[in-house]
Amino acid sequence: MIYKQNEFDWREASRLQKKGMRLASDKRNELLSVAQQCAIEIGRKQRFVTMDDVYKVMLTRDLQPAQLGNASGSVFKNQNMWMWNGQVQKSHRVSTHGHLQRLWELK
Repeated sequence: MIYKQNEFDWREASRLQKKGMRLASDKRNELLSVAQQCAIEIGRKQRFVTMDDVYKVMLTRDLQPAQLGNASGSVFKNQNMWMWNGQVQKSHRVSTHGHLQRLWELK
């Protein structure tokens, strides 16, 4: 027997993803805004920006980027401002276990 929750439904998956991102960003709105501003500052100085870059800048400002939690997935959400260049690189943060992260460019 296949349970509905195990079926692949692209529309439902997309809807739940957007809902989850919205909930996470609403909970951490203030810190997310700071992270987004850090990303913009980095993007003005260098061509590509990753979440690792944002994390480092936040740490130098005595902020706690780990508190972003799932809201970190919304840092580059503004498609009018950011463009994924199609490349990925491994994260250098120990807590991410070397997962792949996108390289973003300011438009």
